[in-house]
Amino acid sequence: MLVNVLIVLLNIVLLILVLAVVAFMLILISPIRIRVHFVRRKDKDSFSLTVRAPLGIYTYKFEIPDIEYENMLDKGLTRLAQSIRKKKTASAAVTEAVADPIEDTIGFDLAVGRFRELRKNAKGLNKGIKHLMKKMHCTELRWLTGIGLGDAPLTAVATGAGWAFKTTFLGYLFRYIRLNTRPNLAVQPLYNRYFFSMEVTAAVRIRAGSLLVSMIGFFFRLKDKKWLLRQLLAERRKKKARSAVAAGNP
Repeated sequence: MLVNVLIVLLNIVLLILVLAVVAFMLILISPIRIRVHFVRRKDKDSFSLTVRAPLGIYTYKFEIPDIEYENMLDKGLTRLAQSIRKKKTASAAVTEAVADPIEDTIGFDLAVGRFRELRKNAKGLNKGIKHLMKKMHCTELRWLTGIGLGDAPLTAVATGAGWAFKTTFLGYLFRYIRLNTRPNLAVQPLYNRYFFSMEVTAAVRIRAGSLLVSMIGFFFRLKDKKWLLRQLLAERRKKKARSAVAAGNP
């Protein structure tokens, strides 16, 4: 009797182990889907990032609905048009006011600094990133741009430069990422005003197993593995601090 009970329990344990292994293998071969959406309208931007785990078991969404800052690109385009127009016409300086750029509210400088630290701390980081990109599949790409420099010839030149930049950049990018869709690209010239707008929507998928292997390889490339732990702990403390402030308990 006892032997029969033990056999039944052993069969149940084996069945659970088999199901766990099968589930794990399904997760490894299932894709992780990442979707990025960015919109530039006048001096306001919006950004969203959605990550969908294998089999839809979890979805993470990060969203900045309204980013307000003086855009350095707008300022650069305006000043470029003004300087060229001065040389062409030898007229007085253009009197349009242009505000100085302010600090990026999403901590761009901090992100760049951390990436530089990461490059110093990781051996062969660029090679690892390229290897990871080769495992990715692009399933959606929409990149629309509107540009105006207040002058028809200058706007036409800028439009051609915009097309050249997009084709060159995407040509380099898709040397590594596999393209499984037809890109929707456009550069719309606006001849009668200073203007810049951009909308980018991109979606990629990668197998969870490929991402896991890349993360393990990245970990072993780190010269100082405690550095990664310090960064994770720092982010956790910041997240708790933000949650406390949002709850009204600083």
